[in-house]
Amino acid sequence: MQIIWIASYPRSGNTWMRFFLYHYLWGQPDSSEAVANRIPDIHKTGNTLNMRGEGTLLVKTHDLMDEMHWYHQQTQGFIYILRHPKDVLLSCYNFCQMEGDAYPSLESFAEQFIRTGGVPKWHIMRADNWLRHVESWLSLKNYPHAMIRYEDMLKRPEKAFEQVLKFLGLEVDQQRLEAAIEGSSFSRMKQMEMKERNEQGTIFTSDHSSIEKGHRFVNQGASKQSLASLSKEMDALFNQRFGEAMTALGYDW
Repeated sequence: MQIIWIASYPRSGNTWMRFFLYHYLWGQPDSSEAVANRIPDIHKTGNTLNMRGEGTLLVKTHDLMDEMHWYHQQTQGFIYILRHPKDVLLSCYNFCQMEGDAYPSLESFAEQFIRTGGVPKWHIMRADNWLRHVESWLSLKNYPHAMIRYEDMLKRPEKAFEQVLKFLGLEVDQQRLEAAIEGSSFSRMKQMEMKERNEQGTIFTSDHSSIEKGHRFVNQGASKQSLASLSKEMDALFNQRFGEAMTALGYDW
């Protein structure tokens, strides 16, 4: 059994990609658990991942890629989802609030993210920081891969998801493609999150309490956000920290 990884730094669209692929391949899921069973999360399965038999598995990962990565030798290729780090920062803050992490303010969270290059607790969980994560995957020139921008998933979903299907060697059926895009939309995923908010074993880690406080797993899905609401200085500091990498990756905002 070989693996094609669905890889991304946390809060970059990995769950969205899994829902799209499930819908295209198997139809509308009746639960997030169905998605997790077909396209497992390596952070939940670990070394219990079923690798028996022939064929290829699609598996989610937030780890950076190196020889220590789970099932490194079984890697066949990967889909890497890239999202602008400023949007990642803001989405990570919502997620950490939902998880109950003790950050006193968005400003203090942003300061730590800028200083360390990512979310500190994820450094020791093998996601490392945003830049090293991106570099660890996109430097793997010897593996077949597709790099998909989160921004294209938002603005040009048919083109972005068609690229994924072609990379996987799947026939592109226009009707199925459109249905899968609609079926994995933010509104559909939010509906499922609300339905499952107090259930165990789901993809969504929110509950009734966190949702009431305005913190959802499926959040705004926003793009081209700014930190200027905190201060112009904070926004400038972020651009100074990540500017060179953002330019190299084709971001001009």
